[in-house]
Amino acid sequence: MDFFDYMVQNKYGKIAIVALVISSALSTLVLVGTLKFFSNYENTDPLLVTMTLLVLIVIFINLFIAFKVYKGNFKGIKIAFWIYVLQILSIKTLSFSFYLSLGFTLLVSWSIGSITLTFNLFAIFMSVLLYKVMSSVRGT
Repeated sequence: MDFFDYMVQNKYGKIAIVALVISSALSTLVLVGTLKFFSNYENTDPLLVTMTLLVLIVIFINLFIAFKVYKGNFKGIKIAFWIYVLQILSIKTLSFSFYLSLGFTLLVSWSIGSITLTFNLFAIFMSVLLYKVMSSVRGT
């Protein structure tokens, strides 16, 4: 059995690819809905162009990661893993905010005084999947 057959049979790789493609599809639906909503308003062209470009970049990144997982590219999968690890936690205070999102998010927030911690459950899911894929790629 060659490497590509192994990746096609690897259940974690399959799940990661499907999740990334679904995330890209959901991002596309959000983009289309947002464009339809804001197209009725005047003076929103710069906002729409910027938002469209950002969402298209996110869709491209997710599909590129799915391709790297499919090909079993260890370096690409490792970079994707760290991108999703960075998305797990966001912090917001009165004077500081950090949040990274690549498409679909499933958020759970917890507030402690003036600090809000938000956990992205989809990023946790993808990080675990990509870690399992990395482990299986490393093992071949």
